[in-house]
Amino acid sequence: MAKENVVPSAEKQIYILGPLSMQNELLASFLTESTGAKCLTGKSMEEPLSDGARSSVILWDCQGRTSKSILAEIQLYPMEKHRVLLFNLSRGAVIEKDAVNKGIRGFLYEHESFDKLPKAIQAVYNGELWLSREFMSKWILSTKRGALQKSEDNGLTTKEVQILRLIAEGASNKDIADKLFISTNTAKTHVYNIFKKINVTNRLHAALWARKNL
Repeated sequence: MAKENVVPSAEKQIYILGPLSMQNELLASFLTESTGAKCLTGKSMEEPLSDGARSSVILWDCQGRTSKSILAEIQLYPMEKHRVLLFNLSRGAVIEKDAVNKGIRGFLYEHESFDKLPKAIQAVYNGELWLSREFMSKWILSTKRGALQKSEDNGLTTKEVQILRLIAEGASNKDIADKLFISTNTAKTHVYNIFKKINVTNRLHAALWARKNL
């Protein structure tokens, strides 16, 4: 079994940000006991930023906040340079995709057990994201739909998209013909039409286009 990449406790520092001072102090005590990290509390991002806390995990309390106000505040700070987890996030907020694109590393929702927090913090320290399966599924499906839309915008048919994927995998015209049960000449015609639609002149450029857009 691979050894877990654990950050030494002495090097860990956790900032807990939010207006509920008593709640955050209790949370800090719990996290210090469960992770061995030094835990600090504050009310805004200004505090960890002024402290140069790039090696810290920042837990940002979203309880009672609107989606609009959370995203507006995220816009103000260079989130991609910090390890920020949003917690007490409402499941109806629907801001995850925008927040991740701005550099947020993960989410813990209202009414979730505090037992998840140490695991989420360790994951973020290890360079991972802490995202729900539900969100990941929706994100993957939306990405696939976006890729399909790009192919449709270029006038590609479903079969041409299939052939373009095969080209990206290194398939020859004969390979394509065998895979799709068509003649080599038909495969060649499809490839020619694809090149014309996506404005490329060879298989390498077609493969690069496919990897970028499909």
